[in-house]
Amino acid sequence: MMHTMRRLYPVNSLREQMIACGLFPVIMADGTAIEQLRDRLFELNEQAQTIQAKADAEKRDLLEDEQRDLDKIFADFNRTEQEIERRERIQAQNEKLTRGL
Repeated sequence: MMHTMRRLYPVNSLREQMIACGLFPVIMADGTAIEQLRDRLFELNEQAQTIQAKADAEKRDLLEDEQRDLDKIFADFNRTEQEIERRERIQAQNEKLTRGL
C-alpha cells in the first residue's frame, strides 16, 4: 500500500515557524562570529609578522621552532578563512531563503 503525504501547512508558514523557533541559529547569526573570525585572521597575521621581524632584526634565518610556529599559524589562518567562507555561504543561503527565492 502506497501512502501519500499531504501537506498540512503552507510552505512559507513552515519556513517562518522554523525561523521563529530558532531552527536556523547559525544562519540567523548577526555576523558576530564572522567578525570574530576576521579578528582572528589579524591576530594570526600579527603573530607571523612578529616571528619574522625578530629573525630579521637579528639578521638570521628562522629557527626550527619559529618555522614550526609559522607553519601552524599559516594552517590556522587557512582554516579560519575556510570557516569564514562557510559561514558567509550559510548566511547568503539564509538571506536567499528568507527573501523567498
